[in-house]
Amino acid sequence: MFQRIYFPLWFGAGVETYVPLGCEALYDKLGNGVALPVPTSVNLEKADFVKAKPALLEVFSELQAALKNKPRVALLGGDCSSDFVLVSKLSELHHQDFAVVWLDTHADLNTPVSSPSGHFHGMVLRAMLGDSDTDFKRLNPNPIQPAQVFLAGVREFDPPELEYVQQNQIHCSSVTDLKSNPNHLAAGIRQAGFGKVYVHLDLDVLDSFGSSAFSSAGGLPLNDVLAVIRSLKAQFDLIGFAVTEYAPVSDGQDLETVVQMIHALEENP
Repeated sequence: MFQRIYFPLWFGAGVETYVPLGCEALYDKLGNGVALPVPTSVNLEKADFVKAKPALLEVFSELQAALKNKPRVALLGGDCSSDFVLVSKLSELHHQDFAVVWLDTHADLNTPVSSPSGHFHGMVLRAMLGDSDTDFKRLNPNPIQPAQVFLAGVREFDPPELEYVQQNQIHCSSVTDLKSNPNHLAAGIRQAGFGKVYVHLDLDVLDSFGSSAFSSAGGLPLNDVLAVIRSLKAQFDLIGFAVTEYAPVSDGQDLETVVQMIHALEENP
């Protein structure tokens, strides 16, 4: 059974978004979890090439404490930076014996130096892989390895990200792959020998989803995302997940869609 943590982290995006409103809506709808507060006002300037870095380190430390004695966590409502500490904890518990599924429009594989924006949410997966500065490495003593990463639905790469993917032969399931075969992703994970998975679900993987913080065209329809989730649930042990970037511009907008995906991730296969 998953323990829900509601984590309205918004400043990993380096700008103000409606993510806190989305997190509040999820908590009001679903409840049954811990609501972890984050600052509503922070300095969004760059520090060591990362915007809002001191505030990020502070809330990551608080989340790290909240994760103690919680072996299976559903992390809900923040931006894509949110699951940095959660994946680090799972890496400590399960070593490198799990796949990290990255359902997202973006690869989030920049480094502080290569990032054109300085937004940590665009560097978070690379930081999970251990490629960040000393302060973030301190929170991630057991980085994952490229062989554990499975990009799914990613369709926007910065040149350094694409170079990293190609150099490290990271598995990619494109939108076309997943539309034509929802088991494409699971087949790759199975072939790599993993029996456990962690799922990062950024809502911008959906096609033109209006309540994503960074909506993008050309993604997956809801039914295809649900089919991929059910395929993973049927074949692997889901050890944790995060649903990120829900940013409705008004109360309740697209809420049922997001809840449907959360329930699909939580339900027994």
